[in-house]
Amino acid sequence: MNACTFIPGYKSNVEDGMLEMEKRIPIGLQLYTLRNELQQDFWGTLNRVSEMGYETVEMAGYYGLSAKELKEGLREIGLTAISSHVGFSRLNENLEEEILYAKELGISYLVCPYLAPEQLETKEERRKVALALKQIAEKCREHGLMFAYHNHAHEMKEEEGKRILDRLFEEADASSLQAELDLYWVKKGEADPLELMERYKSRLHLLHIKDMAPDEEKSFAEVGHGIMDYPSIFAKALEYGVRHYIVEQDLCKRPPLQSVEMSIQYLKSLGLTAK
Repeated sequence: MNACTFIPGYKSNVEDGMLEMEKRIPIGLQLYTLRNELQQDFWGTLNRVSEMGYETVEMAGYYGLSAKELKEGLREIGLTAISSHVGFSRLNENLEEEILYAKELGISYLVCPYLAPEQLETKEERRKVALALKQIAEKCREHGLMFAYHNHAHEMKEEEGKRILDRLFEEADASSLQAELDLYWVKKGEADPLELMERYKSRLHLLHIKDMAPDEEKSFAEVGHGIMDYPSIFAKALEYGVRHYIVEQDLCKRPPLQSVEMSIQYLKSLGLTAK
């Protein structure tokens, strides 16, 4: 796809040949993608992320840094942390500590990144987890934070006419519990990404964008280099009020820094980036 591709919601500035954005959703990176690189060279890796054109990051651990150190360091290289993945057990056991760190860092969203299938096996277990998510969400809201749940494929399974993901959201309203839809896992779970976006549009501030390779394993691919219909997805994201795109690639066949650069180059070709 070339740089003249038109995305609904954007208008072309003919005079300078660039896309002038009526609306623009910031492009971020989930740092789990670069977990190994960050262990080796934290600030050097993040500087490269900024130079590629990413504007924001979603944290996956804090690498032993204080919130103040992390916030100041990110600001110096032109990045902002907008969300953080925090495990379910830690959210239950150390929520106050996580909230205090998040507020000092200046992020807006705490996100539960995963619930194992065995935690969601029965109706009773699903309701227990849903109530726990509701309590976490309400506590976050009391402190001025939003809380979101990030799906995988197994929540696409239907039980008694409803997806497991529906059950997790039914106890809490959209003003406190958000859906961080991971569109690769939606498709891997044999659901329709556009249909899920429509279904959860009142909860859809954060959108994980990753692609699926056209291979038998349905492996991860760089955004724009797989089978996902991202132009249609981006058009609907604007319509539904998505606030942040977050690129993630759980496993990379190439060096991860090369993969995340390929993803943002595709997004640049659609005129979606600021840098």
